[in-house]
Amino acid sequence: MPEAGRKGDLGHCPADSHGCPACPHDVKGPATDGSENVLINAERALRVGDPGVHSSCCGPNQWQATGGAPGVFINGKKAHRKGDAQAHCGGDGQLSTGSGNVIIGDKAGGGATAMPHDKSIDIEYTDALGRPIQEITVRAVCQHKKYPEVTFNHTVTLSGLCEDAAVLVLKGLEHFEDDRTDDDDDAVA
Repeated sequence: MPEAGRKGDLGHCPADSHGCPACPHDVKGPATDGSENVLINAERALRVGDPGVHSSCCGPNQWQATGGAPGVFINGKKAHRKGDAQAHCGGDGQLSTGSGNVIIGDKAGGGATAMPHDKSIDIEYTDALGRPIQEITVRAVCQHKKYPEVTFNHTVTLSGLCEDAAVLVLKGLEHFEDDRTDDDDDAVA
């Protein structure tokens, strides 16, 4: 039976790849958040959708829990356990550590039911001044199906998602240009 996942437990992806000459990378790193009110061994319990970071790769060094227990929910989200699927920024992985004394089974109470993929999400990226950000690359993730990466300018609607789906930003929002004039600088001071 799978061990319960907690904040600080490690996610692992053996082939995280962003298409760079140094790829793929074997990456590993801890969960960075979890339930605020459910603790396992004094750590926040992990759920589908909770984030983590991993060792350096050519991307944003992040992962998100996508797989979970079919019949155990924490705050309305499936419990994420050792061996459950994760979407790393450049590939698929799984939780590689968990609680040594808290286990969460695989059986759903009334049998598994199909998860509808009928949700949509509108995404809009702007900078701190409200200006559109260009060339954003994201990937929707869920435990049921794979989604392609989507690159867009400023806004996009992703559809065909389930209620457990999450969105990872694959291209970091790291470029900044200060296009203020000298007059703007005086106004700020």
